[in-house]
Amino acid sequence: MIDNTNIAVCDLPRGLQELAEVIGLSNAITLSMSYGGTNLQIPTRFRSATHPITNLLGDEAAKQLIHHYKREIIYIPKASSALRSARNRQICKECDAGGQTVVSLARKHCLSERQVQTILKNTII
Repeated sequence: MIDNTNIAVCDLPRGLQELAEVIGLSNAITLSMSYGGTNLQIPTRFRSATHPITNLLGDEAAKQLIHHYKREIIYIPKASSALRSARNRQICKECDAGGQTVVSLARKHCLSERQVQTILKNTII
């Protein structure tokens, strides 16, 4: 799993950056992981525990989202590129910290050894 502190907001698509300003980075990533690449209709009022957005983000973030985008249909961008960049930076940090072999990093991140080697070779931290 990717640590959200490794995600650079500037790496996110513009629409996701805007969502992050409204509901926070972690919630924007969560929304993207569940609804990325689709349009999402925002309800007109807050309904605790009866709407999937509330179940996903919690009451406070759902209220903020509804307040800001009430009655709109918004496109939720995918964050795959930003998540991949964050994962690659995390792999490099784990390798630099010592104790992690290419094999252990590959297993931990569900990648091949060759993928990890390529990441270590090409990623700028």
